[in-house]
Amino acid sequence: MSETTNSYQTWPGTNIIRDPGKFEGEPSYVPDLWEKVLDGGNDETIMDSDTVVSVLWLDDEVRTRVGEDAEGSDAICLWETELGFVMSRLMTKADVNRFAAECADTPMYED
Repeated sequence: MSETTNSYQTWPGTNIIRDPGKFEGEPSYVPDLWEKVLDGGNDETIMDSDTVVSVLWLDDEVRTRVGEDAEGSDAICLWETELGFVMSRLMTKADVNRFAAECADTPMYED
């Protein structure tokens, strides 16, 4: 078991957090990026029904935190589930644009 810079335990040979809780199953860089989002550091916000999805474009700072996982990606999207777990997904610019367009076409409330 290895220890990350934010003191979460990861599965051996991976950067996936094994500690139970909010970030379990996510890469070890997600807690730091989530903190950045909570401090207002996200670049864009996409509303997916009632879920707030925060987009961080992979500038040099974010790309350095994400490391080799960032290869082929332009952004990382972060959101909190109804149960309080934080989830993430690396995406290309086209994927972010497609996701945002799909969310814009989705009614907030269904009759």
